[in-house]
Amino acid sequence: MVLLASSYDQSRFLKAADLQREKKFRIKNTTEELIGAEQKEKKLVVWFTNDERGLVLNKTNNRTIRGEFGDPVGGWVGKIIIIFPTMVDTVSYAPQRVRTPHP
Repeated sequence: MVLLASSYDQSRFLKAADLQREKKFRIKNTTEELIGAEQKEKKLVVWFTNDERGLVLNKTNNRTIRGEFGDPVGGWVGKIIIIFPTMVDTVSYAPQRVRTPHP
């Protein structure tokens, strides 16, 4: 096996730069994680069946998913969300938005 330095440059979490266009994700589970380099804060992280990285939920994305699938995060398993890049007025934690597919 070849050891690659770039393997250690990958984040566990999705970032806006990772998304060039919208993408569908199926929720595998949701965990509570301590996020932040200096001042750690508890955040919900949604993990997916079709990507190894998780999405740290900001308030907007939390409210969007919660509004569609309910407050108990166990009910989110198996649901599909769409993550898409968007412009924001201020640089926030994650300038990406979540929506749910509508039939």
